[in-house]
Amino acid sequence: MLEVELADAVIRIFDMAGGLKLDVAGAIVDKLIYNTTRHDHKPEVRAAGGKAY
Repeated sequence: MLEVELADAVIRIFDMAGGLKLDVAGAIVDKLIYNTTRHDHKPEVRAAGGKAY
């Protein structure tokens, strides 16, 4: 059931973003690309204990 609730949340977020004329899908792509350049997102850093919050 957790998957269903998460799917519902994503659908609602994208619906709201569409109504506001926001490009959430584009922002997600940009963020994923940006995260590939971050030191704390490298697999070896994550394996060594992850990033500090």
